[in-house]
This record gives sequence, structure tokens and C-alpha cells, in this order.
Amino acid sequence: MKRVLIVYHYFALYRLPIISKLMQREGYEFTLISSAQSRAGIRTIDSALADLPVSEGGIRWEFLDNVWLGGDRSPLLWQRGLIQRLKQDDYDAVIFLGVIYFLSTWLAIRQAKKRGKRVVIWTHGFLGKDSKWIAALRHRLYRMADACLLYGNRARDIMLSSNYYKPEDLDVVYNSLDYEVHCKGRVYSKTDAQRQQKVKFFGDDTLPVVTYIGRLTRDKSLHLLIEALGISVDNGKPFRVILIGDGVLEGELRNQVAKLKLVDFVHFYGYCDSEKADQVLAAGDLCVVPGEVGLTGMHAMSLGVPVVSHGDLNVQKPEFEAIVEGKTGAIFKRGDANDLAKTLGLLFSDRNQLECMRKNCFSMIDTFFNPDYQSEVICNAVNGVPNKNSDFVPSVLFNQ
Repeated sequence: MKRVLIVYHYFALYRLPIISKLMQREGYEFTLISSAQSRAGIRTIDSALADLPVSEGGIRWEFLDNVWLGGDRSPLLWQRGLIQRLKQDDYDAVIFLGVIYFLSTWLAIRQAKKRGKRVVIWTHGFLGKDSKWIAALRHRLYRMADACLLYGNRARDIMLSSNYYKPEDLDVVYNSLDYEVHCKGRVYSKTDAQRQQKVKFFGDDTLPVVTYIGRLTRDKSLHLLIEALGISVDNGKPFRVILIGDGVLEGELRNQVAKLKLVDFVHFYGYCDSEKADQVLAAGDLCVVPGEVGLTGMHAMSLGVPVVSHGDLNVQKPEFEAIVEGKTGAIFKRGDANDLAKTLGLLFSDRNQLECMRKNCFSMIDTFFNPDYQSEVICNAVNGVPNKNSDFVPSVLFNQ
């Protein structure tokens, strides 16, 4: 039995599927160590699951206190009791969240290594935008570990270019949502189901539909989507938009829609969750994320909806790697509404391509971005088994 601790500040709710998968792995005993509370309103896994047996869906979970040095908005964290906990000898390996501002993590790694335990860091790694000093700190922290679990291949390539790491010690784990639930939601992406949703929202299904799900905030750059819609309408290539979610920018977006006389083309659905969100999101022929794509891309592709986002790798999130041009989505020039309109027009002009892309999205999620794949990579990292990173990347699915 391999005993593994996973140390985080808190566990966001979207991580429940991968955590549950790890809890059920034969030959392993994973235990979470974190605070039961988040901050900034982030929804977390229900701490009551710690009271249930693993056989009944429970989680092995030990709680400690987070002390944010400098106040609630400070990134500096000390996890009270962590060092003392790692002085025990009831574990074989420990996985840390790789945040340089978590001061207790630096000493906790030393404590685990001192006791001869394998240390793995789970991190975004490098995105190519760090200052010299921040990059140096990241390298210092990551090199303390025996291996790193990374969200994407870009981070791995950047780290390998530094010559500080061995290829076999950098494992790409990707990311995932509730895979099993979203697989059930794929029925909503079928032609008849899509048509019913389009008619429900717009009265007919004569025009293609773009969907978006997430917070309506400035960093999502949704004004670009509305601007691109206006350009497309003026060019005689109209489409419709369903915005799923709410946020501080909703009023501003409604004003933009009204000013451009696009009210008949845009539906503000508002917040929804669970099965209803899948049903509405899957009504889209495409999902457009004008800002950084993140987990919205995973959600859309899980339902067979190709994703369009900008191609500035220096600011994109790792989930961007699921977008393979012309296969699972498309890329436009960041901040350029005209280029976004052009990109959407080309995609909507080929219904056969969109159908192929729908199936490709399923393949992408089924192969890489799911808890089964993640749990396999995590267990390999814990055991020191190299993963097939260099030649097994998302685009390989379409190399034939």
C-alpha cells in the first residue's frame, strides 16, 4: 500500500472528481491535508465528506489552519501544524501545491525529504511571463521536489529549456471537470436536442449559435464577442449568442447589445448549474471564450462543443492546449474583434467540419482531460514512473 498525502491550501469543488478517483485507487491510500475554508468566495469540496467512509464516497481528510500573513488579500500563507504533521512516519510520498508564496511549503518539503519521503509538486509551472526574480524562486521551489505535475506541455517545454530538470521528472497531468456527469450530458449536443434549444431561445434554428458559460467579468473580454457579432451582422453573416452566467459586467454588456441593435441576437440566460447548464451550453455550435479559456473549454468540449479563443500563449491558461486548430476549435488574434468575426464566419460556413469537430472534442476529453488519465499520471509520479510526455500530447490525436 502506497500512502500519499496531498497538501493544498483548500480544495476547490471542481476537484472533487479527481480526488474521488484517487480515493478509490487500489494499492494507494491518499489523504488530503488542507483548511476546510477557502477565501474570495471559491466553492470548496464539502468538508463533511471527511466524516464518511471512503467506500461510501467519503474522503480521507485532515484539516489545519491557514494563516494569511499580511491579511486576507496577501498571497503569503503559513499552514499551522503542517511541519509537525510531516514529522510523522505514516506516509511514503507527499504532493504539494507549487505556490512560491506558501512559506510553510518550503520548510515542509525539507521535512519530508529529511525523512526520506518522495516529494511531488503539483503546479501550473511556467507560463513565460514571470520576472527574473519570480522565475528564480519558482525554479528553486520546483527543484526541491523529485517530480513535478504540470497542467500543460508549454510549462514543461519552458522548464526543460532551463536545463534544470530531467524530462522524466516533469509529468503533464492536465485538468478536468466532472467527466462522468458531462458524458451523460452529451445527449444534448445531438442535432435534435440542439435544434429544440435554439427554437426555445430564439423562435427558430435558422442561424448558428455561440454559447459562453462563466462569470460576466471584464477579464473574460466578452465585449469582443458582442463586437464581433455586430461586425458579422453588418457583413450579412449573423449568428446568435447565449451567455450563461452572471457578473458585474452584465449591465455594461446589455447596454452594448442595445447600442449595436443586437437584442434579437443575444440571450442573457443568467446563472444556472448542473444538468441545465449542460443542456444550454450544448445548444451552441461553438463556445467562444474571448479571454483566457480555462475550465470553460473543458466544460464545452466535454459536451462536444468546439472552442474558440485567442492565441496569445503568454497569457492563456494551460487548458488552451485542448484547442487544436481546425480539429477541436479555432484561434483568433487576441483583442481583435474583426479577426474573431472572420474566424467564426469560416467555421459556420462548413457544417461538416463542425460535426467532425464535435466528435474530435469528445476524443480530446476522453483521452487527456479526464480524472482517469489524471489519476494514472499522478500515481506514476508518486512511484517515479516516467510518463510518455514528449510524444503523447493533445495534437497527436489528429496526426494521422
